Amino acid sequence: MDNPAFQWDIVTYPVFRAFPMLKPKAPDSSFLAISLLSKQKEEPFQVISYLISDEHQLEISKHGSRSPLKRGHPPGIR
Repeated sequence: MDNPAFQWDIVTYPVFRAFPMLKPKAPDSSFLAISLLSKQKEEPFQVISYLISDEHQLEISKHGSRSPLKRGHPPGIR
């Protein structure tokens, strides 16, 4: 990134001390949300809008991924 004002970080999933081998699991699911506490709501909304667009869903379906958003096929795929 060329923007020094852009700061980001990565964190791990929480680990339960009593169950260290227990891992979060959500097969075939996606969750997109914008925190109510977020100071920037427009930018993540634009990203989510793209990810759920017909254009993006068509592109991922061409690579063998199923769309979690709609029933049936994206336009142009049969």
